[in-house]
Amino acid sequence: MLFLLPLIRHVNLMSQNKNYRPRLQITETESDKIWNRIALIGIIGLWLFAIYAFVVLPETVPIHFGLDGNANNWGNKITLFIFPVLATIFYFSLGKLATVPHIYNYGSTLTEENAYAHYSLAAKLIRVMRACLTLIFIFCDVDIYFAATETNPTTTGWLLPVIIGFAIVPNIWYLYRSYSMKKAAKST
Repeated sequence: MLFLLPLIRHVNLMSQNKNYRPRLQITETESDKIWNRIALIGIIGLWLFAIYAFVVLPETVPIHFGLDGNANNWGNKITLFIFPVLATIFYFSLGKLATVPHIYNYGSTLTEENAYAHYSLAAKLIRVMRACLTLIFIFCDVDIYFAATETNPTTTGWLLPVIIGFAIVPNIWYLYRSYSMKKAAKST
């Protein structure tokens, strides 16, 4: 039992700390469940597409494109599986991260009254980003597939705007919602 004393002391110090954050169980909303389904279906589709592309593509495929859109590096078609593997790792790690919003950094002071709202919003951002990352990886594999089937391999041109959009738009939405919550809390 003596080995538990440092742990008990640590918990007591945290509860006296003004930066202590309550651990709350955040329930998933319907939109959270939809984002989770999008990510899961995307993962399954990405794995199926990578397997299909692996079977039908030649041994060497373009794996890097220059700013002009032309392929400037080639590699083995096994590289098509990098995106499904990364997407799967992100799916599970971000899924776990969404369940512990009390460890995130927040732009405003959390209280017992506003913690649940901030936690819910931040967990939703993680779920949205998980789905967006999966979609980005799908677009990357599809772009490599189409470039490998052309005689003059080039990227389609829409890949970079898609990546930027999927990476930035959810964060802008989160910052706007978080700022609105902070502003509403100050007005009351």
